[in-house]
Amino acid sequence: MYTLRIEKEFHSYHYLTGGDWGPENSRHKHLYKACLKLEGERLDRHGFLVDIVKLEGALSESVKEFENKTLNSLRQFEGLNPSIENFARIIALSIASSLDGNIETVTVSVSEDNTASASYRMELG
Repeated sequence: MYTLRIEKEFHSYHYLTGGDWGPENSRHKHLYKACLKLEGERLDRHGFLVDIVKLEGALSESVKEFENKTLNSLRQFEGLNPSIENFARIIALSIASSLDGNIETVTVSVSEDNTASASYRMELG
């Protein structure tokens, strides 16, 4: 199985809801890192799992929606706590819809401030 991984850092704001998490209940900023990992058994005729330039563009477009914004106010987080677990799933679903070719699994990990991370993995096809 081949694996391709790219990363993108960006800042966003959020506040946690539904519990008493102290300072996390107030709006605050994080440096997030979204790591996208794709896996597949076959390469294309050029020897690539996927066009990395297109992939970088897709990841950049996905995180651009969140950059320097408050996650709680975005439609993608409506009714959800803006946890890194939910964030990873939202980005994975966004990216997966733009993929084609030989990709069998998509995994997105989101870390905040290099202290905590969560991942969401989905199989395609």
